[in-house]
Amino acid sequence: MPAILSAVVSALVAWFTSRRAVRLDLAKARLQAHASALALLIERRLAVYPGLYAEISILARQMRAQTTSLQGLEATSQRIEDWDAANAVILGPDTSNRCYGFRALLRRYIAKWQSDDTDELMRVRKELIERAEELELGLRADIGVYGFRLHERDATIDLPAPRTYTGYTEELQNPAAS
Repeated sequence: MPAILSAVVSALVAWFTSRRAVRLDLAKARLQAHASALALLIERRLAVYPGLYAEISILARQMRAQTTSLQGLEATSQRIEDWDAANAVILGPDTSNRCYGFRALLRRYIAKWQSDDTDELMRVRKELIERAEELELGLRADIGVYGFRLHERDATIDLPAPRTYTGYTEELQNPAAS
């Protein structure tokens, strides 16, 4: 009888141990698959995000300087729409929403370009610049670029992805206030 009991206990221990090992192996395989998929996604994003980032950055700079033309806006809008048609599938969920809002507002701005309501045009222009900054930050957050570190101790600070440049711009313009 003790031999049978010992065999049953031994079989149960072996079964639980092998079951746990299989679960750990499956979890490890899932983690490796997710890591591989994420690496491929980041690689793809790194290949195409700079193009959209450059378009948005140049447009925002021109809008701040008020050097845009209707033809330039339409051409830029078309390039952004083409980029979106080809690459929207790899945008993160938040960045996808930001990109959609930016494109819709850019189309609205273009439609209002020849409007007599200059106050409304200036308000939309200001909002468009803000949306451009938010989209730039979203693109950077999607690839894990949040800024740069001045000190090693900054590496221990867990900061959320910033939504706007507001505050950062003011701090750069007025360093004595910070």
